[in-house]
Amino acid sequence: MSTSEPVPGLHRIPLMGGFVAAYLLAHDGELTLVDTGPPGSLPAIEDGARAAGLDVGDVTRIVVTHAHADHSGAAAAVRERTGAPILMSAADARLIASGWSSRGVTVLPGQEDTLPLPPGVTAEMLAQPAPIEPFVVDTELAEGSVPGVTDLEAIATPGHCEGQLSLLWRRQGGVMFCGDAAGNFDALAIAAVGEDFDVARGSARRLAARDFEVAVFGHGEPLTEGASAQFRATFSH
Repeated sequence: MSTSEPVPGLHRIPLMGGFVAAYLLAHDGELTLVDTGPPGSLPAIEDGARAAGLDVGDVTRIVVTHAHADHSGAAAAVRERTGAPILMSAADARLIASGWSSRGVTVLPGQEDTLPLPPGVTAEMLAQPAPIEPFVVDTELAEGSVPGVTDLEAIATPGHCEGQLSLLWRRQGGVMFCGDAAGNFDALAIAAVGEDFDVARGSARRLAARDFEVAVFGHGEPLTEGASAQFRATFSH
């Protein structure tokens, strides 16, 4: 398992062959897991933690940026393994409790032929609501401070998914956990699939108004310097 450390104390764990990433944030003697990958990802998360010199059993909380199964699918398994509570927005917590991980998404016009998709997934499949084994979220997150994590702020960034939250860690010059409010495959951009692209563009502009040195993504490589300037250049228009 290959992990990277975009800033000291933050460990990126690639999942699904690198299609999506989870993050372990070591802070104040605690360990927070941001996103969990799809169902079945617990062994890979354990391996990633071990490669970073950490023990997944020490995870204190699980913060899920949004309901889509490639981010939330292993949350219940990680909770069972660690006893750590799951934190997620109220809108997406309700969705998952009802047995769905997606309301259905469309593809950004012009991206139909270049959209990176995991094996076996088609654009037509994405358009349909996606089922998930339901679970109950322990804490419904709203905008503002994340309980128990000093200097970690939740920011509402809907569009890709109604309940999506991004997270700003106000240390290390500022680290933005974007979820899927933006991605960085060949270039910084909003996600090429979503519920409402106009809303998603507004959320990206909202992130661009904040100050942060580093940005990490659910999909794509981290930006490790001058990240908010790159966001402003890309989205503030």
